Amino acid sequence: MPIMEAGLFGLLAGGGFILLVISFKFGALLKVISAVLFFSIALILMAGYEVAYTTETTGTPSCPANDPCITQHFLIREDDVTGDTSGTWAAWLFVLLGIFSSILFITEMFVFN
Repeated sequence: MPIMEAGLFGLLAGGGFILLVISFKFGALLKVISAVLFFSIALILMAGYEVAYTTETTGTPSCPANDPCITQHFLIREDDVTGDTSGTWAAWLFVLLGIFSSILFITEMFVFN
């Protein structure tokens, strides 16, 4: 399975949430940007990407200096063998957040009095 780095995932998700929160003070355009970020994350997760961070160690007794040990710690995993579908659930959560941001934008821009 392809892997999305957890740092990029954190930047996109954090940016979406921060833009959504400050959009109530600074304007409706930030709601659109947060919706785009949420829909982008949902698309990536629905495409089967897993979210993980990778550590590389060298020079330890279990990892010789010439052969680095690479370990991956998964935050969101999509595994067909074990039936873990946390990636699918997370993707639908981000779809709902994107829809929520879009509805907030539409109601703010087109309020009929």
